[in-house]
Amino acid sequence: MALGQDTAGDFALKVQNYGRMTGVSVALHAIPDAFLVLHTGVGCKYKGANQLMLHDRQRLALHGEGYTEISDIVFVKGSASRIGPYLRSWHAKRRPAYMAVVASTFIEMAGEDIAGEVQKAAATVPCPVDYIRTLGFEGDLYEGYAAVLARVLARAPFRERRPRKGRASVAGFFFHRHEPDVLADVGELDRLLAGLGLKAGPCLLGGEPFARLLDAADSESLVCLPYLSSVPVPVGPEADRYGGRRLVHAGLPVGLSGTAAWLRRVGEGLGVKASVIEAAARRGRGEAGPAVKTLREAARRRLKGRRSVIFADTPLAAGLASFAAEAGLPPILVGLRDESLGGREAFARLLKESGTEPPPDLSVLRNPPLADARRRIRELARDGCLGVLFGSNYEAAQPARAGARIPVVETGFPCVGWHAADPSPSLGFAGAACLAERILHAL
Repeated sequence: MALGQDTAGDFALKVQNYGRMTGVSVALHAIPDAFLVLHTGVGCKYKGANQLMLHDRQRLALHGEGYTEISDIVFVKGSASRIGPYLRSWHAKRRPAYMAVVASTFIEMAGEDIAGEVQKAAATVPCPVDYIRTLGFEGDLYEGYAAVLARVLARAPFRERRPRKGRASVAGFFFHRHEPDVLADVGELDRLLAGLGLKAGPCLLGGEPFARLLDAADSESLVCLPYLSSVPVPVGPEADRYGGRRLVHAGLPVGLSGTAAWLRRVGEGLGVKASVIEAAARRGRGEAGPAVKTLREAARRRLKGRRSVIFADTPLAAGLASFAAEAGLPPILVGLRDESLGGREAFARLLKESGTEPPPDLSVLRNPPLADARRRIRELARDGCLGVLFGSNYEAAQPARAGARIPVVETGFPCVGWHAADPSPSLGFAGAACLAERILHAL
């Protein structure tokens, strides 16, 4: 029986093909004194996490994770008993402040009580330990990352600490490498909060040690970014898990209008005076506006109406689409590189929140097959429609393979071809100026 085209596409390699385990690996990598124990053999499936070795040149990923090294015989006889000794051994070697354990799919399916074994072993090491399920056929990179965020938030002592007035923490930032671009994005979030008259608390995750992350409990407000979207909203008795903290949900502050809209959404949600919000937005536009204006004029002269193509996770794709539109490069194709962050509906909502209307002919693909993405990019490049491409290293290589010299902004995960030597944010008003500069240099 022949499979239909749509059904066959479900089995194709997608533009974002990483599962929950890679997301857990990225999240543990973001916490410098954390350690991940992989209860599995060293198989090809888990080399996806090794993308971090190329993605982050500042901090080696291999120092933050280890295996329990399961053989066929060990698996047949029962492997759960290895968790305790390896957990204790890795703790003795690395002395982490926090540990997480994940297991491979075939081990999960064997029916052993992995969760119970981790709970028992956790009592024998002097740091918090969490078991996070990562079945290979369930969830994507961002769900694994969000699962770690949820565990860290659950350990923060919100109920035990008195919040500090005027202090706000960002929760749900996607911290994927300890390099100047991502570190600068954390700094931009702090700067935006400061512009609203708020003192920034720890960013979760923001590249800080585990104990510092728990200090988010000192904040009276939490600004929740979309990477928390797959974390269940507390209900019933759990609704007060944040100890009465004020929560405000917002997209990513990307571009001039997107960042101004973010300031208004966060500021209004946290009770900041309208005059303070507008002053912060006006000041930021004054600083970054000239760079975006220069790009818009250069694009009009050099690119002559050509459009942008964007491949990124849903929140970042919406932000980049808003930036591209105001830079005179309205998107013609957007590929959403995730399965769990809301799809086309979330993209449209976040784009609307940024104050941007999508072009009527915009095509939005939800985690399409990699072969389809390559074909679409190359067709647009050959037809002379493509002016700028935003994407990971997978998509960034396609224009050159089509024989077209197209400005490329490599961004997101994995990003192995571009590494910033200086602070180079994508978020905030400074991020708009930096994105404009990267495109101008590539024109």
